[in-house]
Amino acid sequence: MGVVACVLLTAGPALAQDNSASDIPGLQTPAQQQATSAGEVPLPDLVVSTSNKPKKAKKAKKQSTSGGGSGSADADEGVLASQGSGDAAASSDEPLDGVVLGGAVADTGMTVFDTRSVNMRTDGGGDANTFMRNLPNVQYQNDANDNAGINGYQAIDTRPLLLSINGAQTYENNFIVNGVSTNNVTGAVDPFNTDALNSDTGGNPNINAVFGLHPQTVFVPSDFIGTATIIDSNASAEYGEFLGGVVIYDLARPPTDRYRASLSYRRHTHEMVDYLNVTPTGTNPLGKTAPKFTQESLAASIGAPITTDLSFIIQASRKTGDTTRQKEYTYFNGVSTEDSENIFLRFATQLKTDIGRFTFDTSLTDYQQLWTAMSWRDMEMNVATRTSATQLEYLGALTNIANENIGLNNVTLKSRVYYNDSETLNETNSNVAYSWIAKRRVKPIGGTWEETFSTDDYADWCQSDPIEALGTDPTRRLQNNTVCQTGGYGNKEMGQTDYGVQAQLRGNIFLGNFLIGGEAKTIEGRRARPDEYVWYGTQVRTATGENNSPAGGQFFCPEGDPACTRDQYASIKTVSPVFIISQSLNAIHGFAEIDQTLGWFNVRAGTRVDYEDYFKNVNIAPRLAATVSPFDGISLTGGYNRYYIGETLYYALRDSQPFSLAYNRTHTADGTVGSTWNPPTNIRRYGFKSLDLDTPFHDEYTGTLRVRDPLLNGNVRLRYTERYGKDLFTSASCGTNCSTLTNDGESFYRSATAEYTKFWRNLPTEYLNGAGFTVGATWSEQNISRGTYVDDDESKVFILYKGQSYTPLSFVDVTGNMDIPVRIGGTLSTNWLNNMLVVDLSAGYNLGYQGVYDTGANEMFDGRVHEVFDDRKFKAVLKVDLAAYVAVTEQAYIKAHVNNIFNTPGNAIATYQNPWMIGRSFWLESGLRF
Repeated sequence: MGVVACVLLTAGPALAQDNSASDIPGLQTPAQQQATSAGEVPLPDLVVSTSNKPKKAKKAKKQSTSGGGSGSADADEGVLASQGSGDAAASSDEPLDGVVLGGAVADTGMTVFDTRSVNMRTDGGGDANTFMRNLPNVQYQNDANDNAGINGYQAIDTRPLLLSINGAQTYENNFIVNGVSTNNVTGAVDPFNTDALNSDTGGNPNINAVFGLHPQTVFVPSDFIGTATIIDSNASAEYGEFLGGVVIYDLARPPTDRYRASLSYRRHTHEMVDYLNVTPTGTNPLGKTAPKFTQESLAASIGAPITTDLSFIIQASRKTGDTTRQKEYTYFNGVSTEDSENIFLRFATQLKTDIGRFTFDTSLTDYQQLWTAMSWRDMEMNVATRTSATQLEYLGALTNIANENIGLNNVTLKSRVYYNDSETLNETNSNVAYSWIAKRRVKPIGGTWEETFSTDDYADWCQSDPIEALGTDPTRRLQNNTVCQTGGYGNKEMGQTDYGVQAQLRGNIFLGNFLIGGEAKTIEGRRARPDEYVWYGTQVRTATGENNSPAGGQFFCPEGDPACTRDQYASIKTVSPVFIISQSLNAIHGFAEIDQTLGWFNVRAGTRVDYEDYFKNVNIAPRLAATVSPFDGISLTGGYNRYYIGETLYYALRDSQPFSLAYNRTHTADGTVGSTWNPPTNIRRYGFKSLDLDTPFHDEYTGTLRVRDPLLNGNVRLRYTERYGKDLFTSASCGTNCSTLTNDGESFYRSATAEYTKFWRNLPTEYLNGAGFTVGATWSEQNISRGTYVDDDESKVFILYKGQSYTPLSFVDVTGNMDIPVRIGGTLSTNWLNNMLVVDLSAGYNLGYQGVYDTGANEMFDGRVHEVFDDRKFKAVLKVDLAAYVAVTEQAYIKAHVNNIFNTPGNAIATYQNPWMIGRSFWLESGLRF
């Protein structure tokens, strides 16, 4: 069970431009069709109008405000549009409402944010996803995490925040950028590894895993967001390919009114952070120092009309981060530098012609982050995501399609062709690695440490632990090897190429409007190790100290053998062979919908049909919402909807990946090392089977009451939602090193949400110019089975809870999916002194609840060591953020963003190895706008 309450207070103008479709020949203006211009979002007469005066009912037929294909709405068809880079808080040509609850009458689960409202809700670092942290039905925190400490690698990770919507997995949302889905269909979680790279604990990464996978392929900076739309229920039939929710990012369009430019710079370092020790005891017995890091971001945007019909926009953003980490004692506690770079480039141009408007848009995401191994001399891995996204869009009016007898008119056609290519790369410094022994020591039972082997060959970069750091157990024979590792980890890659075409028709008919459209696309997925990787020294033979050491005390190596010296040689080499796995699928999506209003009754009925040729399922998803408005300013909506997950190539790209092969060799009694490596008797491959499956889906039931507040002219939205997940993907064993995908998963989620919005503009006060107020409260609960396509059976961590054994992934049965039952969130924004000063407050409050935690005890269960978990009461947590904007001149500004003002730690705990959590932190920003 849970409660989520969101308080959203917004005010002030945003940097706006005219992006309406009124310049399309034959197309009625937004006012005529009651769709949306750049400065206004149309809503039903009784629904959340964010102006300070109620709108009067109009007789013109309303047109749905949702967008095209599987993509999003834009300024032409019902979503705010704004221009510029950065938080357009106090530089505006005309005021815009910041938050709009809903779109068309049936869009009871839609919320639209303009650029100001997006940026005021972020954490100040430029990640667009962070603005959703305190929204209803969105979860991002994990209170059950017992390793919540942050290291330097995590501190400079600038990829988008992971989010769960309506209790679904973080990879089950549909992220749409400028009308095109940008979802990772190859699998954002790798079955070979469930943990991120960790710079602090040493050790070796899983040799088969691809690191850096993410549900989104395009990393959009918050600086360039024109509008953001969240749909968590009652989605139109045009939106599919999700089990959680839809997140729509519409980037700023090329300006058509005048030249516009902006430049912003922000900075964040460890010196701007108050670190909190969140270990179970609040102590730091290992003396671990808090991470030291620097993050910087530079964003620029320029756009202008070239002629009255042609305009362009160019945007560029670069985020960088760097941190220093200390290697293990073996490597002289050397300092290692890690860095990250997140580049986003975009060019768009718009051309108005006699037949309609054409828009060409292309962007590049180039993210890379360097990871260094603390237990290696020189091993590095560059984890990169590179995505190019290109599209050509057409929007035009079909003036010849009209029939007065049935009210058919104002028909528009939007079509789009697109090509996206994305890849995740793991690039290391070498395809060869060596493990050497610098010293071997033994301690007999009851005896003292004795040295049995030693060499100075690696003394310039590898040293042995001091005797006092070794074990002292007098009841056991102990052995210590100083292992010196050098080399790389080989290269791996995973990616997808999407190309397709979208088209939709919308217009007025009968007593309302209609929408019909579809999409055809091809996705080509790939996973590969492009080069053979060889690791020498899984087992190393030394010239002394072993029962089979050579009689002469030295080895005789084959000529040119890099893994053999007179003192030691590698008796086993592990070869990870080249592989290339590819799989493509073709998909067709179609949707049709009609929205009609007869007096006090409105109904929207639609159907979505999806087919793809991998699972070969025809999925029919009905969408229905009916609204009654018995009185002016009051309406009640009930809905039933079905949502299917999008295309998936999770298992197809992992099936038949070859095992690494262990070759061995020996030496003769006189020390001659063999030149021939003996191959393994069997060549094995991983099995990931995913045939003859149904497509996972959610059935949704909703009820919504909307009321206009007669006292303040505010707007109330009360919602109840139930979701039933069926045929969800789960992983099951099909033999040794074989997993099969099944439809055995199921889930249940329900929530009740109350929201209120009120905005004030042009206040008749000398200092305060505007303010806004939005409040929301959501009660929720969920149950989820193992609704995940991966299992972590290879995990070395096991959890014991109430007599049952779990792996970390399967423990979601108990904890839910990032489920924090009781949350309250809010923001307050005010504009002062003719918009020279803007102050924003944002708060998140988690009420106390019963949860599970790691007791710190270990227990043997079924022959394996388990971490013991038990129930406990989680405390209430309040976190408040502040953003202050000051206009220095008409063009220049400075801004400060303070996260977690009260330095609140939260409920998650950390290990003694990694004890620090970020508490209060600051971002500083300066910029120019023209």
